[in-house]
Amino acid sequence: MTCKRALQLRVQPLTHIELINSLCKLEPVYKEEEEAFLQWFLKTPIGRRKARQLEIEAELKAELAPKSKKK
Repeated sequence: MTCKRALQLRVQPLTHIELINSLCKLEPVYKEEEEAFLQWFLKTPIGRRKARQLEIEAELKAELAPKSKKK
């Protein structure tokens, strides 16, 4: 999207044709590539922190679920 078109968004909203055209120009991400990236990402410090945070959130939800069912 050009700078001029971005400024025109307030007056003239984005159409589905413009969105589809811009998406067609992108290279697709295949499932195998995405899985390889996720495996690599989980080995990084940021990935490990994120995985740990997701585990903690899942534990908290599991603890809160029985309490809410009792009420």
